[in-house]
Amino acid sequence: MRPCAGQAALDLFGPPRGRPIDGDLRWLTEVWGCREADVLPHLERLYAEFMAWEAGDRAKVLVDFYWPRHRPAFDGLTPEQVGMYDRTIDYHTTWDRCWAIKRGMDPREALRVVSWDYANDRPSRTAA
Repeated sequence: MRPCAGQAALDLFGPPRGRPIDGDLRWLTEVWGCREADVLPHLERLYAEFMAWEAGDRAKVLVDFYWPRHRPAFDGLTPEQVGMYDRTIDYHTTWDRCWAIKRGMDPREALRVVSWDYANDRPSRTAA
C-alpha cells in the first residue's frame, strides 16, 4: 500500500530478519577474513545439530582454525578435536581449549582442559 502525499508512513516491522547462520558466515568472512569454503560446512553442521544460539557460540572457535593469520599452534588440529560438535561438553570448554592453545599450552594438553581460570591465566580444571 502506498502512502498518499503528505501522509506519514511508519516502518513498524523493519526489514525481514535474516537467518542466524548468515550473520555468523558474514562475521567469519568479512570481519575475520576466513574463506567461506572452509567455514560454511562447519556452520551448516552446527546449525543442523544445535539450537541456533548454541551453534553461533560454538562457531566462534572457527576463527582460531580458519583466520588467515591463525597461530601455527592450531596447525594439525581440527575444530572437532577441541569439542566443537561434542554435545557432552559446554561450548565454553571449546573456547577455553582454544584460549589455552593461544596462551602457549601444548595442544595435546589443551585438549584436556575443561575450564580456564582467566584471573590466574591457567587451567582451572582438566580431564583425566
